[in-house]
Amino acid sequence: MNLEDLLGPSEVIVDGESVKARAIEFIGAQSTHFDSETKRLTVTFGSGTPGDTGATGAMGPTGAGAVGATGAVAATGATGAAGVTGASPQGATGAAGPQGATGAIGVTGATGVSSGPTTTPSWIASGTVSKAASGNLTPAYGTNASGDLFMCQIASYNNQYSTPAGWTLHHVRSEGDGFGNTMRNYVFSRDARSTGSESGTVTFTNTGGATGGNAVIHTFRNVATSSFFEALAEVANAGAGPLSCPTVTPTDVHRLAVMFLTASSFGGSLASATGESGGDWAEGQEDNDGTTSVTTHAQTAALSGGGAISGGTVACGSIFSVNAVAFALVGV
Repeated sequence: MNLEDLLGPSEVIVDGESVKARAIEFIGAQSTHFDSETKRLTVTFGSGTPGDTGATGAMGPTGAGAVGATGAVAATGATGAAGVTGASPQGATGAAGPQGATGAIGVTGATGVSSGPTTTPSWIASGTVSKAASGNLTPAYGTNASGDLFMCQIASYNNQYSTPAGWTLHHVRSEGDGFGNTMRNYVFSRDARSTGSESGTVTFTNTGGATGGNAVIHTFRNVATSSFFEALAEVANAGAGPLSCPTVTPTDVHRLAVMFLTASSFGGSLASATGESGGDWAEGQEDNDGTTSVTTHAQTAALSGGGAISGGTVACGSIFSVNAVAFALVGV
């Protein structure tokens, strides 16, 4: 059958290739019919009954193909060389910053509370006075307790005395009375403190003079065991007029001001000081004797808050001359 007559020039795809077909032959066809309107070609082959389906052929034996040999493991590639560390150039040192302004001077802190003693000393008692125109003096201990301080005052009229072993001479005031005589006012302390309830006497040896002398031992409590004597001051007055008291200026709080007075009295007396400021002088002991012509006299003033005691006078009666030695005892 000529396709070109039916369809015109046609292109047929055979095995994936384009073939220009002009004619096609149907082998064994009984008849052919081409519908020009539908462009449908009907091909009729023989009309015999189709034969029975042939038996399924037996499955051929499985082929015994050999397993292929295992491929060799590929060699490990060589480790790559380490990369070169990149150079890290150091940055240039920065320029120094500007100097800060000078800070303001801090405010000075307030003065702290003194770390000194907390207890003020006190006068406790005086022992029996020893009096003699010539010869030695043997004053006795007064009331005392363990730790107390013993101090001795000697008032002499021309006489002189040595320091006993175990005692310290702190001061002696010497001056004329206007009649050719010498008045002396001695201040001693015992080195060892009281062991408690001590009794007996102490001998102060006369080293010259035969006019007169009085000696008395005083007991003080709550006194520092070292560096306890300070602020020494002294005054003198010839004649019977009032004596101006010395000024005692301690270095800290809790001090006891002590004033030992001596006079050529022939029985005259000394009064307690009046008119002072910064403290209050109080009379503790006095002994005046017409035989020895001298007087021992002691006054004390507590200076618990520190500060000086100054001013004031001591009235004198039937006195030719008088002097005073004052000092401060340090507390504990």
